[in-house]
Amino acid sequence: MRTFIEQSAPGMTVWEKREYQEQAYVKVSPSAQAKSDNAWDNFCLYYAASGKSLILSINEDVLKRAIDRQMDRREKKTAGEPVVRTGLPWLGENLCVTVDGKFLKLLLHGFSSAYHRRMQILSWGNLAVLNEWHARHSDQDPAEIHRQYWQRKLVCPGGGEYRWNETWQTMESTAYGHPGEPRRGASIPLALQSITSANFGQTFEETDFARASSLHAKRPLTLRDMSNKPWFVRHNTSSNTKGSACLAFAMRIDFLPSSRS
Repeated sequence: MRTFIEQSAPGMTVWEKREYQEQAYVKVSPSAQAKSDNAWDNFCLYYAASGKSLILSINEDVLKRAIDRQMDRREKKTAGEPVVRTGLPWLGENLCVTVDGKFLKLLLHGFSSAYHRRMQILSWGNLAVLNEWHARHSDQDPAEIHRQYWQRKLVCPGGGEYRWNETWQTMESTAYGHPGEPRRGASIPLALQSITSANFGQTFEETDFARASSLHAKRPLTLRDMSNKPWFVRHNTSSNTKGSACLAFAMRIDFLPSSRS
């Protein structure tokens, strides 16, 4: 990783080796050449690598606590004591990724401005035809008239509804407003706002299947019925030899309960 970064952006990062509890870790920070008098000048990435894990964090204290937990598990295992895992279950034997919903929202926050602007434009794109329907049938719902004529419902991507604004004499979205009086609306996709956590796992196994190729999954789940339900997918790769590779994949996404009945 370091070699790739140094080749792509030479002299832009400083790599500092540190130690905590006899465990080495690395701090990566912008070099003087890379700094440009903004908030990113203080950004640092910390990582600790071992034979069992790779820990990444932008907070040094968080990384140290992870090292403490790792050492505690190691000591218990050496002493023959049971190691109790906290948090979400480990779904994969070879690879597992657990993401907290708060982290996902924080990650998406950097893209929220572009997303919001795009959704705002899409929402406003329906206003012209709705205004035309309102001018022709002011006593009826323009969105319903459009659906009757074109068998297609105009949907606001922010989950809002379209209504007439008497003051501005235009249709507007309850989520994004209209160009003359914009509203903030959703900054990230509505489905992602309900995610509380995500858990991914992957396992590679040695099997006796030959010339096997199959994909099994539970029925497609909607956002509403995916709450607290795991979704498992298993795929056996084709091969003419005994002992072909078998890939087992498991994913779990938890959603907040819907406010609707």
